[in-house]
Amino acid sequence: MHLSTYLLFEGNCKQAMEHYFTVFGGELTILLVGDSPMKGMFPESMHHRVLNAMLKSTNLAISASDWLRPSETFIQGNNVSLYVSGGTV
Repeated sequence: MHLSTYLLFEGNCKQAMEHYFTVFGGELTILLVGDSPMKGMFPESMHHRVLNAMLKSTNLAISASDWLRPSETFIQGNNVSLYVSGGTV
């Protein structure tokens, strides 16, 4: 079985994932809105936000992004998801 985590941030995803990288090591990839093919769908003021970040190591997988819905309110406490995969029933 494998446990992976998805975290949602309110604009500080890049800094948080870089911190987790210094703590856990592994391989970190970060895709900013402005560097993605989707950048035209977002205002330029959001191009610095993280569309997708992933930190992977042997026993760890953390995915994350910034909140990208400016018309909706970010709700603290609804920003963590856990996924279990593999194994049998």
